[in-house]
Amino acid sequence: MRYAAYYHFEGKHELFTAMISDGLERLLADVERSIDKADDPAEQLSRVLDVLLEYGRRHIDFMRLLFGEVLASGREWLTETAEYRDRFAALVGSIIARGKAEGCIRDVDTDTVIRYVLSAPTTVVLDWRDGGMPPAKAAPSIKQMMLRGILVPVSQTQTPT
Repeated sequence: MRYAAYYHFEGKHELFTAMISDGLERLLADVERSIDKADDPAEQLSRVLDVLLEYGRRHIDFMRLLFGEVLASGREWLTETAEYRDRFAALVGSIIARGKAEGCIRDVDTDTVIRYVLSAPTTVVLDWRDGGMPPAKAAPSIKQMMLRGILVPVSQTQTPT
């Protein structure tokens, strides 16, 4: 007997791919909706971290599947999820570029910041699942570490009167 899901998908791989793609699409949509509510690049980056932490908290099984199975299983999945990573990187990269142009973000390596934004919340969520600090409690420290490292101090961005 064939399971109902397989009437829509050729096999496990296609089903798994559809589940991961759907979850990543929803995550990107949540990030985009959140950053659209702010104009300041620092606030937008803060919101990105908030969304990643909250999404991970609400969808812990998806996060375990994504990071425990998909990204740990080799190159095949890396190529299938690359589109989403690239879209996310472009989104965060554009915020950083605008912040640099406006003088509120230091001349930092954009790829390093993108990696931090992707990895720090993931580590917190997966650690929380194993009994670590809850994402809501960890969020202020994560944001503070990132923003202190990339933002130009307010005193340097203000012009003397």
